[in-house]
Formats: sequence, C-alpha cells, structure tokens
Amino acid sequence: MADDILIPQTDTTDDLFVPDDQLLPVVEALIFASEFPVSLENLKSLLDEEYAVLGGSGVPAGRIVEVIDRLNRSYEDHRRAFRIRQIADGYQHTTDEALAGWVAKLYRNRQNKKINQSALETLAIIAYKQPISKPEIENIRRASADYSVKILLERNLITVVGRAETVGKPLLYGTTREFLLHFGLKSITELPKLREISEIIQDDEFEFEQQMRIKMDDQETEPRSDDSPEPNNEQTQS
Repeated sequence: MADDILIPQTDTTDDLFVPDDQLLPVVEALIFASEFPVSLENLKSLLDEEYAVLGGSGVPAGRIVEVIDRLNRSYEDHRRAFRIRQIADGYQHTTDEALAGWVAKLYRNRQNKKINQSALETLAIIAYKQPISKPEIENIRRASADYSVKILLERNLITVVGRAETVGKPLLYGTTREFLLHFGLKSITELPKLREISEIIQDDEFEFEQQMRIKMDDQETEPRSDDSPEPNNEQTQS
C-alpha cells in the first residue's frame, strides 16, 4: 500500500541479526504509545530485553537513531501529519509544524484558565536569564515577583538551582524538564531569539497563551498586588 512505511531492502549496520522489518515498527510503536518523550537509553533498554539474547550486546544506540531518521524520512515522503522530534531528553511523536494553525483551531474553544501575563513575563525572564534570583527578576520587571514565582514553582515550570553569591544568598531559579516538554524544546538553546519573539507577537493569528500551552488549575487562588488581573476598559473608564 502507498501509505505503508518504507522498509529498506538492505541493512548496512553491523547488528544484522535485527532486521529492519522488525526494528522499525517496534521503535515506532514505543514512541507512539508513550505519553511522554522516550529517552534513547530507555528505548535501548527495552529493545535489548528482546534482542540482546540473540547475540552481541543488543541494539546499538546509533542504530536506534538511524531507525528514527528513517521513520521521519518515510513520514515526509508520504506527507504524514506527524514527525518524531527530540524533546527534552527523549523522542516523541508531534504534529508537523506546518499544521500547527489547524491544531490551534481544534483547541481554541477550550475554557481552561490560562496562566496570567505576570507569570508569563516572569517565566520568560527566568528562561532567558537563568540562573537568576527573585530580586534580579523584580529589578527587571519593576514589580514584585512573589506570586508569579510561587505559581511557576507549583506548575513545575521552574525550580531552585542554587544560591547567589550575593548579600543574603538569595535562591537562584532555572527552568525544568517540564518547561521543555510544555514548549516542545530539545534544550534551552532552542529558545527563539528576542527578535523572533517580537515578529511572532505581531502575527495577527498568534495567541500567546495558547502557543505556550500552559493552563492554570481551576482551583488557583486569586493573585495579589501587581499580579492581579488587569482591569477591563469599562473599569478603567469609570
């Protein structure tokens, strides 16, 4: 069938005891079935449970990466809607970026409460300046960051990574693996440049909170002081 995954007829790797027609669908199934990105080490461990007994030392990590590359080439050749991407410390099936606009339409009517603007600003500062202390964050924002830091810690988007060598030795914050998962990033180095962020925000179809995919819990307490919701136009005019 035209939609079937292409299986190479020859195998140029050393571990020929595991043919492609066995290995490709297994790797694809493991990644597809996982709710979270599957690390290369975990994939190798799972495969070795079956194949190491056949001879050698199991399936080499390089062979697994090669299989993932072949799967992606097949998806692209057949114009599939998904790819296998490296996110955080593992591999996961994700929608093709070219179709992101359609997927956004599917979720645009969700009523989940989103993270507020103050927390988003604080998260952006931490992401680009980490490791960074709360006083430094507040110096950049010119406002208290207590509530925002609390919410981001509760959502496991940031974590304490140490203490600053300054007066009082304030805590230093950095982003977490959960942050990478939310944003679909392999590492912090994949964060867009500030210039690119400006261009994205100017896009008429851009919905910042939806792109971030960070939702607040319905039971979240109301923010205080500077982190309170901004008044609407009617309130400011009264």
